[in-house]
Amino acid sequence: MSVSSSSSSNSSARNSASSSSQRSSVSSQSTQESSQKTGDKTAVGKDVAATPAKSTQTRAAFDQSRFDATPAANAKAQNLLKAPDFSLSDKLLSPTPMAEQDLPLQAPELSSEVLSLEALGPAATFEPRPGTLPAPAALDLSDAVGARGANVPADVRQVQDRLHELGFLSDEAYTAEQADPAQTEAVAEAAMPQTIEAIREFQREVAGITPDGNVGPNGGTVFSMRDPTYGTQTTFNPGAADSTAGVPVDTFQLSPEVEEIVEAIETVETGTGELGESPAMLRNASGTPASFGQGQLVGGTAVGVLAEYPEVAEHYGLDATEVAELNTIAQQTTATYNDILGQIPDGGLSEADLQTRITEYTEAHGAEFREQTGLQDADIENMFRAAQLREQLQGVGTVDRAMEDPDIAANVEALGLRASDVRTYINNPDFHGEHRQGFVTRALFSSENGQALRNAMTDNGGIPLARGLIQDNYDRVVSTGARQLGRPLTPAEAAEATMLVHNRGMGALSGLLASFGQRGRVQDPYVARAMEHWTPPQ
Repeated sequence: MSVSSSSSSNSSARNSASSSSQRSSVSSQSTQESSQKTGDKTAVGKDVAATPAKSTQTRAAFDQSRFDATPAANAKAQNLLKAPDFSLSDKLLSPTPMAEQDLPLQAPELSSEVLSLEALGPAATFEPRPGTLPAPAALDLSDAVGARGANVPADVRQVQDRLHELGFLSDEAYTAEQADPAQTEAVAEAAMPQTIEAIREFQREVAGITPDGNVGPNGGTVFSMRDPTYGTQTTFNPGAADSTAGVPVDTFQLSPEVEEIVEAIETVETGTGELGESPAMLRNASGTPASFGQGQLVGGTAVGVLAEYPEVAEHYGLDATEVAELNTIAQQTTATYNDILGQIPDGGLSEADLQTRITEYTEAHGAEFREQTGLQDADIENMFRAAQLREQLQGVGTVDRAMEDPDIAANVEALGLRASDVRTYINNPDFHGEHRQGFVTRALFSSENGQALRNAMTDNGGIPLARGLIQDNYDRVVSTGARQLGRPLTPAEAAEATMLVHNRGMGALSGLLASFGQRGRVQDPYVARAMEHWTPPQ
C-alpha cells in the first residue's frame, strides 16, 4: 500500500511554533490544529479546541477556529475561488510551472476495490463546528503588493484588510500602516514594513511559497489568501512550517536507495522553497486542492497511509474505526464521481441539457450524497461540470478554439478555471483525474476527522507521510518488477518506477516495466525531471 500520493503542485506543511509576538498566544493554547505544533510528539489523542479569542481579528482566533461548512458557506467558498486568470508568476516553488506538471491520479488505496454507489451505506455524519475563521474573500488586485510591488493603494488596502482579518497583521500594525484606497500615489515599502513581514509569514505558513513578501495579482499567495480553508471546515495547519511537528521524519526508516529517490521527488515537487501547506495549484472542479505537502499527498492515499501505519494514525488521535470511516467517505465520493462520469455522453451536453441533468440527479440522489460524503448539492453540480469538461475538451486542440464554443466557455466560467488550467487538461487528458482527487480531499476535509487528516498530511511539510509512501512504493516496485521481468531491477529502473508510481499510482507500473529494454523508449515527463536529480546510491 502506498503511503502518500503525489501531485506536481506545491503543498508543504509544518506545525510551526509561532514566531511573532502576535502568534505567541496561539502556541500557548491547545486547539485541534495547534496542539501538535509545539513539537510534542509523545502526546496521543484528539486535540480539544479551546475557546476562541474575543476578537476575530487576531491570529489566535484564526488558528483556533474551524470553517462553518454550511451549504451556503461552501457554495460561497467555491464561487469566491473563481478568480480571474490565475498564473503562477508568484514565485512558486517548483522548477517548472505547476500547470505543466503531472498530478496525482491515484484513487483511495485502503481498499483495492471501489464499491458501487448502491453498495455503500451511509457515512458517519458530522456537525461542523462554528468558529471565527473569516469566510473566503475575493481579492482582485490590479498589480503586485509588497516588496518590489507596484503597491497601488487600493490593492495594498485589500491585502492589509485580509491579513488583519486572518490574524497575520496585528491591530496596531494595521492601524499604523493601513493605506488609503482613494489615494493614487504608490505606497512606499518603507511605509508598510509590518505588512510586508505579515505577507512573508503567510507565505511561509500557509502557501508554502518562498517568503519574498510579494503578493502577485494571480499567484499562489493570493490564491491561498482568498481561502485558506479551501472551502472546507478545516483551517490551515500552523504546524506545516515546523520541522518538529508530527511524527519523526525517521519513523519510516528509509533505505539508502529510497533516500536518493525521495530527494529527487521532493526537488521536483516543491523545489527548495519554504515549508508550508503549499496546496496543489492546478485548478480542479472541486474548489479544493487535491494534494498537499512536500511530497504532494492526495487525501485518499493519505488515509491509506494511516491505515497501514496505526501508530501514525494514533498520533493524530485516529483509531482504526475512524480511519475506516475516512476510507468509506473516500470510496463514497469516488463512487459518486464515477457514477456522474457515466451520466455525460461522448462529446458532452449543451449547457441547457447539462443543467437539466444536474437538477434531475440532485433530486434523485442529493440527500443520499450529502449523508454519505458530507458534501453539498453544489459539489454534485461541479462533479457534472468536471465530467462535461472531460468530454468537451477531447480533440479541441487549443484553448482559443475551445473557448469559441459557447457551451465550453460557459462550463469553464462556471468552474472558475484559468486559461492555463484548460490548456493543461487539453494537452494531457490524464490530468482530469485531478478533479476526482480534489473532491475526495474536499469530502475528507469536510468530515468530522478532517482537521486531524489535514494535520497528518501537512505536519512538517507533509514530509514524514510522503517519505513513508515512497519507501512503501519502492518495496512494491522492486517486488513486482522482479516477478514481471524475472530478474532484479537495476537501481535506475527501480528509481524510475518508484517515481512513476508516486506520481501516477500502481496502475502505471506494469506498462513501464514492459518498456524497459525497448529501443526508443520515452520517459514519462515527470519521471524524466525527477531522474535529473537522482544520484545512484554508492
